[in-house]
Amino acid sequence: MQFNRIMLLGAVILFISVSVGDATAADIFLTSDCISGNRSADIESLNIIKTCIENESEHNVTVDPLAPKPGEGYRAVKCAREGGVAVYLAASCPGAMTDVARMAASTGKGVIFVNTGSLDLKKTTFLRRAWDDNFSSRYFAGIVSPYRFLTSAGVRIIQPNVDCAGCSWEDKCRFVASEILRMLNETPEMLQRKGRFYNSKLIAYHSIDPARMAYTADGIYRDILRGRKLKGSYSGYTPARFLLMVTDYMNGPIRPIKVRGPSNAGVKSTFHGYISRKEYRALAADVNRYMRKYLKAPNYIRFRGKIIGYRDLLRIYSKITRTHTSKKKMQLPSSVKV
Repeated sequence: MQFNRIMLLGAVILFISVSVGDATAADIFLTSDCISGNRSADIESLNIIKTCIENESEHNVTVDPLAPKPGEGYRAVKCAREGGVAVYLAASCPGAMTDVARMAASTGKGVIFVNTGSLDLKKTTFLRRAWDDNFSSRYFAGIVSPYRFLTSAGVRIIQPNVDCAGCSWEDKCRFVASEILRMLNETPEMLQRKGRFYNSKLIAYHSIDPARMAYTADGIYRDILRGRKLKGSYSGYTPARFLLMVTDYMNGPIRPIKVRGPSNAGVKSTFHGYISRKEYRALAADVNRYMRKYLKAPNYIRFRGKIIGYRDLLRIYSKITRTHTSKKKMQLPSSVKV
């Protein structure tokens, strides 16, 4: 809390110290995704930021009449005037980041991303494809070092839920406004194209088509659902190898290696119920670590003090991914039943 007070005090000092002559007046285009689930609240947030900026500077702020609406990053860069600044508020979506970075790297417009999520992009080493991404290529898995990826393309980043965690959203809006002013005053080069580049080396891709994994998942799921004995191969992959690939897929790029089946595939689950998206992705990471270490599938995995057997692990992840045959169908469900 003490840190938050310092941050807010800094923001107030900045507002007091900024004079209208500190920076050439810029045209700022301000927009956002659907953040709070309440359209009026999202628009109010944008208007607070606009008012704070215009009261303390000569900059002109235009609030996007379409906001809040998906496609905010692309819309912001496209609609901002030449020599102006595009500011967009959204959670961290790697697919959207690639679109914005590609545009930002080829323009002289200033681009500022306000990360409304709680994830600290500076400390994030890998950001998986968003669970609701239905527009990126099937092969797109995520971004390595997303903070570096964006800043290399010339995108500046503000993180109110990281730097002002625990504060009211209104105070966070004031913080966002103060950071925009600080960037314009201290880094006028943000309005220049020089030095920007699209760092494609930081984009992670699956080494196989996820659609092929989905066909394997569908075959496994159908046999388990009907109580049949599992086959040795589905679409060219053993059930154990499918489990490795699908647990890769839950958190990053698919990287197949040879693995064996479990020593006892008949262990029965003692856990029964629903598990959330966060939980089944964490569970996938545990299974994947085990398989890469021992080069075989586990007999079971411990969960909430109980166990989930190998066959149920296959059923869970095959059910989740059996329809992922196209980019429009690659969303992850909010929960799954064991």
